[in-house]
Amino acid sequence: MRITLNFEIASRPKKNGAHQIYLRVTENSLHFKQILDVYVFDRRNFNAQAKNGNWINTKEPLAKLFNSKLSTTLLSAQKAIMELERREELSAKNIIKSLKGDNIESFIMFIDKRCQACIDNRQYGTSLQISNLKKKLLEYNISNDVSFRDLTFSFIADFKNHLSRPKKNGRYYCQTSINSILSTFRTLYNQAVIENYIIATHSNPFNKVKIKKEQSYKTGLTKEEVEKIEQLNIEKGSYLWHTRNYFLFSIYTAGMRARDVMNLRWGNIVENRIVYIMCKTQFSTSIPIYPRTQHILNQYKTYMPKSSDHIFPILTRYERMNRKCKTTELQKYNQPKSRLVCINSQLKEIARLANIKRNISFHTARHTFACIALQSEGNVYHISKLLGHSNIAITQTYLNSINSKPQDDLLKNIFY
Repeated sequence: MRITLNFEIASRPKKNGAHQIYLRVTENSLHFKQILDVYVFDRRNFNAQAKNGNWINTKEPLAKLFNSKLSTTLLSAQKAIMELERREELSAKNIIKSLKGDNIESFIMFIDKRCQACIDNRQYGTSLQISNLKKKLLEYNISNDVSFRDLTFSFIADFKNHLSRPKKNGRYYCQTSINSILSTFRTLYNQAVIENYIIATHSNPFNKVKIKKEQSYKTGLTKEEVEKIEQLNIEKGSYLWHTRNYFLFSIYTAGMRARDVMNLRWGNIVENRIVYIMCKTQFSTSIPIYPRTQHILNQYKTYMPKSSDHIFPILTRYERMNRKCKTTELQKYNQPKSRLVCINSQLKEIARLANIKRNISFHTARHTFACIALQSEGNVYHISKLLGHSNIAITQTYLNSINSKPQDDLLKNIFY
């Protein structure tokens, strides 16, 4: 590809008599022009073939200033060519973009590009993580752009410390949130290296930044605690009544995730089984319907429900809104997350009524199933399949964090 740069002058003057000067970028005989804030009143005072800094004759009042501007423009275009060539993105259009102010060295613009790519590929969860990183970087850098040259060990280490400081409301980010933000940051940095936005070196700044994962203690409810929730006298049709049904349904269906419960439709019931594709992993799974599961389903089954109708009325309000408004796919993705906040709030009240002295959320149902399954079955492979884990090692980690019985028994044998 052959790229050439030339200054040219407009053949016709503006109403004030000034002839505009522009940069012409030629790519394989195709011309692209960028109008500059430079002009002359007499066309004869402009020489496109003159040496650098002498394009405009000194007879023009602003000759010195305009020659300096043209020199700067030429230098910027040449730098853009070198950078775009290194990234294998060289084209006349991209050179013009860089001169118009589209900063090709902007990490924030790279974030926007990756975020849009995730949305296009329907990876909405990842796009939200990337958007969150952008928000935090702009908060840290006081809304200024962040260039690739800024991404040093010092910048990243200070950004990490910034995340550890209290927010405006006085609260702190938990270590899990900080780890998530830094992991997304590191992933995008490595992607920028792959795409040649950053020259790969042995001194990757993230090699010196420790992202220490916090060991979380995941616990499920016992069978006795589940029975307490089942036996609660709750008014039928109330928010608490619905929330209890959603929570118990998740336990009875091998820890079905909240988003899957919300999206479940009557068409997913096939020959006394629940057949669905997990939203998180896109794995297809089939769960048998036993009496306790059927009892909950019967509470929501109308005379002749359509196969496209949701089983649970969790997203009903959003469905009506989506039909009326032009809701984007990303907005639709966020709707279950909004409802989950309300459900988790109701679960805290259910735990209080059942005299359960622990903080529970919808995800507790998943851990509850895993914990009870381990005590009843003990077969990690079968539990892994039911949970829909892609790797049995994930299940092993999952179970190790909730099963303390072997350690408890050892301690008892030693001291009691």
